[in-house]
Amino acid sequence: MNQTLSIIMYHYIRDLSKSKFPKIKGLDINLFVKQLEYLTKHYQFISVNDLLSKEELPLNPVLLTFDDGYIDHYTYVFPKLRERGISGAFFPTVNASKNHCVLDVNKIHFVLASVNDITMIVDEINQYALENKESLKLDDLHTYKSNIPKSRFDTDDVVYVKYMLQQGLPLAARNYLSDKLFKKYISVDEADFASTLYVNTEHLKEMRESGMSIGIHGYSHSWLATLDEIGQSFEINESVKFLHNVGVKDCELTIAYPYGSYNDVTLKIVANHNVRIGFTSQVGKADLSKPLELRRFDTNDFTAKFKRDISGVNPK
Repeated sequence: MNQTLSIIMYHYIRDLSKSKFPKIKGLDINLFVKQLEYLTKHYQFISVNDLLSKEELPLNPVLLTFDDGYIDHYTYVFPKLRERGISGAFFPTVNASKNHCVLDVNKIHFVLASVNDITMIVDEINQYALENKESLKLDDLHTYKSNIPKSRFDTDDVVYVKYMLQQGLPLAARNYLSDKLFKKYISVDEADFASTLYVNTEHLKEMRESGMSIGIHGYSHSWLATLDEIGQSFEINESVKFLHNVGVKDCELTIAYPYGSYNDVTLKIVANHNVRIGFTSQVGKADLSKPLELRRFDTNDFTAKFKRDISGVNPK
């Protein structure tokens, strides 16, 4: 069996020219269509079922995955895949799709996309951290800044905002600030905003019945590796229950780790659910000998004109 596979990871895909948030870091639907045309010429599309069957894969196989369960995926992506006979893998988050809660990661994305000057958000975070340094037992700001990882796609200020609101500050502080900033810059009606941002159960049922794969992406889109076994079990168990409601069978279960975060505890829990395929956010071709730790390419790994393929080799 071919032991390597190119897997592409997508998030926001929309008509950016008509979006209320044209600065959101998404892929324009027209560019997505061009990517499909390019991939059709140089690769052979496979499905999750092809992986689960363990049959021989074709030459230059590629699998498309879509994280977070955005309505974009139903409105724009699903029709384009269906008309071409392509099966994609979609990973919705329970609290967003079922309970109409906006994920913290998305609150941050839309706040960043709504302001003209990111330093405004940086200043608000810094002011809060300084005012609550003693009560929350926070580190000095320079300590947080020294821990920030480099990003392939974001500016230093954007990385700082994401780091502080996703990892750096204590959970209660992160939640407070994310909610405050979301209400200030985006909407005071979170449920209404969520209903326009995420797919619902009926969307997912239709997609699955049309040949799409629907997989685990957690209950609240938490960094799984930061949770204890009880916390991780809750995230995964609730996601499995939700997928059962959509019609997904146990033999079809797959997982895309939120933020690409997982550890040995995660792998044990998913193995107990007989999950056979796991997608990470580590960049590179997937090694099929490690089915629960498959690497993926981000859509941004493509060049604008697709002069070379995602492995970095000129296509033949």
